[in-house]
Amino acid sequence: MAKATFPYKLTNNMERFVRLKQAEMMEEKGDKVTLQEVYQAAGEFCGVQPYTISMIKGGAYRPSIILAFLLAEFFGTTVDELFGIEPEN
Repeated sequence: MAKATFPYKLTNNMERFVRLKQAEMMEEKGDKVTLQEVYQAAGEFCGVQPYTISMIKGGAYRPSIILAFLLAEFFGTTVDELFGIEPEN
């Protein structure tokens, strides 16, 4: 049996939201905040390891639907804004 084709590609806007959260955390803290600190905070909020957050951001891992909703809540956005699909061109 032939493998079904999926005429869409997944989009991942984690980079944008990680940077926005980093800026927000820097403003709250009044000092520099590393990406690792953002991953740590997101991981604690979502109940996963910081490495998992980094892997999702890098596109090497796709989150479960539950994790996607938790990430959207952490970053103050929607799942649709954080992840999505668009037609393959």
